[in-house]
Amino acid sequence: MPSNATRERNATENISTVIQDEPEPQPVFTATSSNARQLYNVLKCLNFQSKAQIEINHDGLIVTVEDSRVMQGTAFIESALFTSFVYNPRPTSEASDPPTETFALSLSILLECLQIFTPAEPRQFSNGGQTSNNVFSPAILRSGGTAKFTYNGPGSPLFLTLAEGGDVTTCELTTYEPEMILPIPLRMEELGVKVIMKAAWLHDAIRELDNNLTDTVTLLLRPSSVPSHPSHPSHPPSAPSAPAPDFLLLTSGPLGSATVEFGKQIQILHYTEGYRFSYAFHLIKNAGRAMGLATKASVRGDSQGVLSLQFMIEGDGGGDRDRDRGGVRGTMGEEQGNMGKKMETSFLDFRFVAVEEEE
Repeated sequence: MPSNATRERNATENISTVIQDEPEPQPVFTATSSNARQLYNVLKCLNFQSKAQIEINHDGLIVTVEDSRVMQGTAFIESALFTSFVYNPRPTSEASDPPTETFALSLSILLECLQIFTPAEPRQFSNGGQTSNNVFSPAILRSGGTAKFTYNGPGSPLFLTLAEGGDVTTCELTTYEPEMILPIPLRMEELGVKVIMKAAWLHDAIRELDNNLTDTVTLLLRPSSVPSHPSHPSHPPSAPSAPAPDFLLLTSGPLGSATVEFGKQIQILHYTEGYRFSYAFHLIKNAGRAMGLATKASVRGDSQGVLSLQFMIEGDGGGDRDRDRGGVRGTMGEEQGNMGKKMETSFLDFRFVAVEEEE
């Protein structure tokens, strides 16, 4: 009959075997990017608020910020921008929707970490509607090093490991329970305007109007007497051959009024006669960095005055993987086709609520 010491030793060995056989828990999310600079530039477009909400899904990351519930900015960062992207969703009883993981963090601190190995931002300039996007030149992108993200689940921090040459730095970012951010809905079935243009043209217009010390900017469609040849057949059935209207931005301030009229080279894909809404100018300027970096812009507004400014930002891809890139969930799917989506591309969507115009 085994002694007590023998039984205790056998029990200890069995427990040790069980512990050794248990696999290490996998992180909920890991991703590596060889272009930390590219991630920095995209997220910097949302830096008008200090805290951001990040949603992880199989297609990539959706980063959202909000300003006073009248403006929202969202960055869609596809998984194809990473050299590796692994998402292990936690088991859930809700099988109807695709699994996601959402948390909040300090966007300003994340940006500080991402630029540890990045050089100072290169100067941008605009000339005749052409903006120099030097921030996405191959030399600049390669200078930012690599960034690896690791997230173990609710309550755990987001670990960011940055490497450049032989230097390695790990940052630990505190995560928070996400707040309820109600989306600003754009009624696609009630669109009053839908325009595609070069983002530099919109950027130049906003900067020109900024000299007028104005509080609001008005988006206006005015009937045009100049014959036009629309590039899209979606004009109202009542006037299929009517010329496209003029697309204008108006401001009025202490220094007088100012108007910017866009030429016929923009693509007016849809319009409603007499469409006119005004927006807080300081909120529109929050999208200025995205305008300066993007190649194309989409301007959409619905019958309730909700305005959507979407921007396509191109850059060197972060990965050499041969994989099915799919589409990022959200509202960008349709515009990705219209705006000429390329393989390694990020999209930003800014939503605005209209303000009451003074009589």
